[in-house]
Amino acid sequence: MPDESRESFVRFMRLAGEVLRSDPPAIHRGGLRLVSSSPASLKERVEDLEAREEFQALCNALEGRLNASGFGSHGWKGAVGHWFRRSGLYHRVAAGEALPGSDTLLDGLLAELSPGESTVTYLGLLEHVSFRKPRMEFERYEIVRYSKEELDQVLESQVRADFYPWTIVPTGELAPYWWLVVRQQIQTNRIGPLGGIPVGILSELDIVRRYYTELPPAVESALRELALFYWRSPWATDNDPDWHPCRIPICLRMNAHLATPISGPRADTSVLDTEPFFDPDTREYIGERPHVLFHLSASETEAFEIFVRREGTLLHRALGTAWSKPLVETASNFFAKAFVADGVEQLLWHMTTIEALIGEQGEGGTARLARRLSQAIAASDSERETIRRKFRELYDFRSELVHGRKPEKVVLTRHLFGAREFARNLLRWNLRLLADIHKAADAAGAQADMPDRSEILRLLDLETEGLRKARWLISSLPGTFPRYPGLSE
Repeated sequence: MPDESRESFVRFMRLAGEVLRSDPPAIHRGGLRLVSSSPASLKERVEDLEAREEFQALCNALEGRLNASGFGSHGWKGAVGHWFRRSGLYHRVAAGEALPGSDTLLDGLLAELSPGESTVTYLGLLEHVSFRKPRMEFERYEIVRYSKEELDQVLESQVRADFYPWTIVPTGELAPYWWLVVRQQIQTNRIGPLGGIPVGILSELDIVRRYYTELPPAVESALRELALFYWRSPWATDNDPDWHPCRIPICLRMNAHLATPISGPRADTSVLDTEPFFDPDTREYIGERPHVLFHLSASETEAFEIFVRREGTLLHRALGTAWSKPLVETASNFFAKAFVADGVEQLLWHMTTIEALIGEQGEGGTARLARRLSQAIAASDSERETIRRKFRELYDFRSELVHGRKPEKVVLTRHLFGAREFARNLLRWNLRLLADIHKAADAAGAQADMPDRSEILRLLDLETEGLRKARWLISSLPGTFPRYPGLSE
C-alpha cells in the first residue's frame, strides 16, 4: 500500500526546488498568475509555494497519517510551514544544497507534529555586570556571553529576517552582554477537545496566579538564587552603600519545537543603560557601551560561581522537599520581588521577606521580629543591639508605607541596603538550618518528627519546649547556634 504522506512529501520537495530556485518567479494569488520583473524575496516565493495544491495535499496526507485532530486546516498548514521555515529546509533548497534523503526529512517533520516534549530556552540579559569567564554552568541554568555569531545561531536570526521580520533581534547591540540561560521542558501538541482548548483549562480561568516579578517563572526561579549574592558596588561605603542590583530588562524566549512560529517579547534596547565611550588615545567619542557597575575580576568571578552554586543548592533542596518548601517558598519569592523593585518598594518587600521567615501574629510583634533577627545573624551582644535598633527603624518605615502615614524621616539608600542585608542573611540562615534539619533527620531516621514553622521559631528563641522537641537535632547544629558563621559574605 503506497504511503500517501511520503509521496506527497516527495512531490512537494520537487516543486519547492523548482519554485525557490526559479528566476523570475511566478507568484500565484488565487486564480491569477503574476510575473514580477524583479527578483522576489524568499518569503514571497515561499508564500507562492505554499499556495499551491501540492502543499495542501501534503498537509492533508500528514493529518491522515497521524490521525490527529484539533489543528484544523489552517493550523496544519501553519505547523507544517513553520517546520519548513525553521528547519532551514527552504533556505537549503533555495541555495541548491545537497539534502538528506526524503525518508529522513519526513521522519523529522512527523516527529515535530507528533505529541512529545520540546525545550524552551529563556535568555535573560544581565545588565550592569561583567564577568571574566564567557560561560558559567550551574545546575539548573547557565550564564553565557555569546558572540554576535553565536546569538544569531541561537536566535535563528536568518530565519527571523526572512520569515518573521517583526521578531528581528539586534544581536550586534546585545553581544556585549552576559545572559542568564534557562531551559525548560514542555509538552507539545497536547490537543484536547473543544477546538483545541486543553481539558480542565476552563475550571482554572478564574484562579488568580501569584506573580512576584514580570519574568517567566523559570527565569524567576534562577533569579531567586542570583539575588542571594552580595551585589554591592566596590566603591560603596557604610554611609553610602550605593545599592544597585544587576537587572534583567530583556528576556527572550526560543521554543525548539520547529512546528511553532518564532514569537515572544521584543528586544527593546532603548531600556538599557549605556555610557559614552571614548578612544583612550585621542579622546574622540566612539559611541555608547553598556554601563557596568560590577566588573568581577577572575578571582571575584570564581568566588561568585562558588557562592551561587552553594546557595543555589541549599535553596533548591529546600524548595524541592515537601516539608521545607512551605517554610521558604513565600520568603524567597518576596526576596526576588524586592530584587527587581525600585526605591522604597525594595524596603517594603525585604521587610516582608523577614516577616515571612520569622514573623508571628500577636502582641509585641516588632520586638519579637527584631530579637529573632538579631539572634540569627548577629555575632556579639553589641551587634545584636545594633541590629535590633536598625530593624525597628526600618520597620517604622515599613509601617508608614503600609498604613499610609506621612513619613517622619527620609528613606536613604543605606536604609534600602540595610533592609536587603537583613533579609538576605536571614534567608541564608534559614536555608542552613533547614539543610541541617534534613541532614539530621536522614541520620536519625526522624523524618516523621520534622518540626513545623512554629517549632522552628521556638528553637530560634531557645525556648525549653523548642529545645526539647528538637533534642534529636541539637547535636547536628553548630556550636554557635542560633548563629551560623559566614553569613556576612
